[in-house]
Amino acid sequence: MLRVSARRRGITENAIVESVLERFLTIDPIVQGFDYIGIGRETFASMLGMTNADGLEFVGAERGKKAYSLARELFESNDLKLSFPQYVSEILGEEARWFRTEGTFVKPERITLQHGYGTKWTEFLKAFLSSAHEVVSRNKLEVTTAEDYVTVRFS
Repeated sequence: MLRVSARRRGITENAIVESVLERFLTIDPIVQGFDYIGIGRETFASMLGMTNADGLEFVGAERGKKAYSLARELFESNDLKLSFPQYVSEILGEEARWFRTEGTFVKPERITLQHGYGTKWTEFLKAFLSSAHEVVSRNKLEVTTAEDYVTVRFS
């Protein structure tokens, strides 16, 4: 299994083991402190469809700053730094699976977050990320949206 996975990714077996161990020792224990729950995509989409759009946007604005502050505190208590782009791509994207990230960070750093949950989720993400960004910058986060994606430009 390890050999097949390494071959698919075009890296050595040792590189995979090193990556898994690094994640296991650094990120995994911290992420457990975020208290996420997992539900199926269809269940989530159904719940989202029954939610008031304005209320969801309000919750996003309320929770963004608090959630990112908590994440930074958890990382710092383990002598690790958590940048805003890292929070977006690794914590919200990879761990919480709120979206799939597309593109690479280039100057100016830009990332597209694709999800498939429609406009309500897009507006929630925009509010959440804008609020979270206030923790690290007074500058307004540059966000462009469409029905199923959010593009964020980091300054």
